[in-house]
Amino acid sequence: MVFFTDDNAEKHLQSLLDYFDRVNYPFQPLSAETKEFFGRYFGGHGLVNFCDLVFGPYYEKYHGDDGEMCWMDYANRAPTKSLAVALLGLIHPSSSFISTLEALSIPSPTFAARLKKAWKNSTEVRSTAFHLLDLPLSALHPQFFKLMGEPADTSLYALPRSRCHPILLVPFWDPPVVTRKETSQQQVMTSLPCLPMGYFLFRLLIFGMKRVRRNSADYLAYRKNSTVATWMWHAKDVIYSTFKKKIPVDMPFYAQLLQSYIQIYVSAALPRHLSSKTSIADITWTTNDAVASVLILAPELLAHREVVQPLRELDRFPCKNTESLARILSVVPLYTRMVYAMSEESSSSPFMDSTAVTSQDYPVSSSSKAQCDIENIRKTLYRNCLVVLRECLLSLELEPHFKSAHFLYCLELWAVLMNPFEKQQKMAPPLYVAQHFESFGFLVVDVLNMIVKSSFVHSMTEASAKVLKKCFLLMSQDAVGTLLGEINLSQPSSHTVAEMLTRHFVLNWIGNDGVIQLPNLHGNTTCSLAARAYVALEGLITDDTTEIMRGELKEILSLMNCVFPRLAEFRDTWCPLEKASVNSCKAASIPTPTVVRPLTESEKSLFFRGGKGNQKVFSKGLRFPIRNRRVPGNHNGAFQTSFRNELPALLVFSRYLDGFIEAILEKYYSSVIPKCDNGHRLLLAYSKNYVCTHHTREPAIWECTICETVYGSCCRGLPCRANGERLAPTNMPGNDAQQCIACGQVVSEDSYIFSSQREGGSYFCPDCASRPFRPPSLRWIASYQTWSILGVLSLFCILISFLS
Repeated sequence: MVFFTDDNAEKHLQSLLDYFDRVNYPFQPLSAETKEFFGRYFGGHGLVNFCDLVFGPYYEKYHGDDGEMCWMDYANRAPTKSLAVALLGLIHPSSSFISTLEALSIPSPTFAARLKKAWKNSTEVRSTAFHLLDLPLSALHPQFFKLMGEPADTSLYALPRSRCHPILLVPFWDPPVVTRKETSQQQVMTSLPCLPMGYFLFRLLIFGMKRVRRNSADYLAYRKNSTVATWMWHAKDVIYSTFKKKIPVDMPFYAQLLQSYIQIYVSAALPRHLSSKTSIADITWTTNDAVASVLILAPELLAHREVVQPLRELDRFPCKNTESLARILSVVPLYTRMVYAMSEESSSSPFMDSTAVTSQDYPVSSSSKAQCDIENIRKTLYRNCLVVLRECLLSLELEPHFKSAHFLYCLELWAVLMNPFEKQQKMAPPLYVAQHFESFGFLVVDVLNMIVKSSFVHSMTEASAKVLKKCFLLMSQDAVGTLLGEINLSQPSSHTVAEMLTRHFVLNWIGNDGVIQLPNLHGNTTCSLAARAYVALEGLITDDTTEIMRGELKEILSLMNCVFPRLAEFRDTWCPLEKASVNSCKAASIPTPTVVRPLTESEKSLFFRGGKGNQKVFSKGLRFPIRNRRVPGNHNGAFQTSFRNELPALLVFSRYLDGFIEAILEKYYSSVIPKCDNGHRLLLAYSKNYVCTHHTREPAIWECTICETVYGSCCRGLPCRANGERLAPTNMPGNDAQQCIACGQVVSEDSYIFSSQREGGSYFCPDCASRPFRPPSLRWIASYQTWSILGVLSLFCILISFLS
C-alpha cells in the first residue's frame, strides 16, 4: 500500500472533492473529457486504488498481518483534524462524489432475467453502459463458493436462503459471476462484478469488520492494570504509540459515517416498494433501494463469516471466540438506527401499518426461498436484529471485563424492538405486542441470564441503568401484562394463544418434541431467574452509589416486581444469608444445642456403604476438612515424594522456589482469581457435596481455605485460563479415568473435573483449574543427573583452559 503523509492525503482528497463538485454529475451533463475520465477511473483501477487508500486492503497479505494505517484510521484517531474533515466532505452520503456513484450505479433492467438464467458462465455480451468492479466472493462469505456448484440454468429466485443469501438478489452487482484477475489482489479470483456504489459500500463495511476483528480483545473489554506488570505493559504500549502511530481501537468517525448512510438511505419507503409487486423479480429497482437493502443485509452477512447458524433457536450457543463476538457486537448500534429509521414516519411506518405486518406469512425455515427475505425486508430486518441480539446476550459472559458500552447498545436494541415509536412519543399498540412477542417473551429471559452471568452488574453505569429501566417499563405496560397473564393461565393442551402468537414468529422456536413452548414469565423457573437478577441489582444500592444511580436502581426493582408478580416468592432464596461469624477455632468448637433428626433406615444403609454423594450439606458455621493446599507450591502429591536420584536438601529448596514462583504468578493474575467475602483467593473444591453459602440451590465449586466457606459459580463465576477461556465442571466420557492434563492426577469419580467450554478433550483437576496459569517446576535442580551434567561441563571447561 502506498504511504501518504497527512498533507499529501489532504491534497489528494481536496483535489477529488473539487473535481466532483465542479462536475456535479448527474445534475450537469457530462462532457466528452469527463466521460473519458469516468471510463478510466470507475472502469479501471482508479476507484479500487482510492478504496485501498481510504479503507486499506480488504484481505490479509499474510496471516497476522497488522497492515499500515489507512486514511480512515487517521480519521478515527483524530475525528476533528483537517484530514478527517476533508475525507468526510468527499465520502459523506450527501457529497457530490457519492451522488456520482449513485448515478453510475443504476440497476440494470435485465437484472432479474440474468438471475434466472444467466448468473453464471454467461456468454452474453455485458452492457458497456455500466462501470463494474470485481469484489471476490471470498471477501463476502466463505459459503458463497458453494453457490458455484449450482447448475448455470438454476434461478437464484428459486433457491432457498440456506443455499443463496438474499443479498445476491439485490442489484448492487451485474450478473454473471466472473473469474478473472482482480485489481486489488492482482490474482485470478471468482468475483461479483459490482456497480460503483455497491463496491464502495461493501469496502466501507468490510473495513469496519476487519478492524474490529484485528482489535477484538481490546474492542470488547478493558484490560485492567491491577498489577505492576500489567501497568508496565500498558505504559510500553503508550510509549510505543507515541513514536509510531498505531491503528486505533475505537472508530468514532467511522461509526458516525455509517449512521449517516443509514439515516439517508433506510426509510419506510423501502418495504412498501419491495412488497408492491407479486414477485420480487417484477420490481423496478432504484439505486436507493439497492443501497438500503445492502445496508440491511450486509452487516449480518459479514458478521457471521465464522458463525454457523443453527436450524432452531434452542440450538443456539454463545460465540466461541472474541473475534466473532466483536464482529456481531459492532453491528448492534447499526441495527438500532435502522429500526428507528424504519419507524420515523409515524403515519406510514410499516411498524404501525398492520396490513404491512400481516400481509403474508414469513417463513422461518432455512429451506424457504431467499426472495421472501427481500419481499418482507422489514421482517428480515427484525429477524436479523433478534438473531444478533440473542447471540450477544448469550455471549456476554465470554469476557470478565466487558466495556459497559456493549451492554448499553444491546439494551438499546432490545428497547427499540419493543417500541420503535419512541421518537414519536408513542407506545407500541397491543397489536404490535402480539405480533412481536419474541422481543417481549423470549428476549427477556436472555436479558435476565445476561444480568446474572455476565459482568453487567459490576460495569453498570447511569446510562445503562436508564435504558434498563426503560426496557422493564415497556415490559410492564398493560398490553404485555395481559398477554403474559393469558399465557400463564392457558392450559398446556390449549393452542389458542400459541397459534395466535406463533403466526408472526420470524425465528424457529420449535422444541425437541416438535412443539413451540412459549416462555411463561409468571412461572417458577423464570421468576426464580428474575429474583436472582433482582438480588444482583439490589446489591448495587450502597452508600458508594450515586444518588441518581440509586434512584434508577430502585425504579428498576419496582418495575421488576410488576413484570414478575411471583418474584418475591423466590427472592429470599437468592438473598445472601447472614454470614457465619467464625472468630476462632475454639469458638467454632463450642457445642451448641441442635435439633437432631433420627436417620431413616435407608440413610443409615447409605451412610455405612459410603453413599453420601447424593446429600447436599448446608449449614451456618460449618467446619469441614479442606483438601486443597494452604501454601502455593505444595499441592501436588508427587512433590511430596523424594526419589533415590535426588538430593534431599536441594529438593526442599526447589519446593520453596516453586512456591515463590507460584506466589508471584498468583499476584500477577490476581485480577482474574476470585476472592471470598474477606478478600482471600479461592480454590476449586474437590467434593460435590456442598452448596453455595449464599444460594442454597447452587452447587459450590469454590472454597476458601482460611474462612472455610464455599461459593458457587453464581457468586464467583467459572474459572478461566490465561487466554480468557472459561472452564466448566464436566464428566469424562464413558468410563475414561478422570486424569488431569496438567499434573497427571487421577481424580475420583465423585470429585469435580473441569474442561474448556470451547474445546473438549482437555481436562483439569480442581487444583490446576483454580489458577489461570500452569506453574513451572524447578525440581530438576535436585536431580543427580543435573549436577552430573554440570560437573562434566565444569571438568570439560577446566580441561580446555589448561590446554589453551
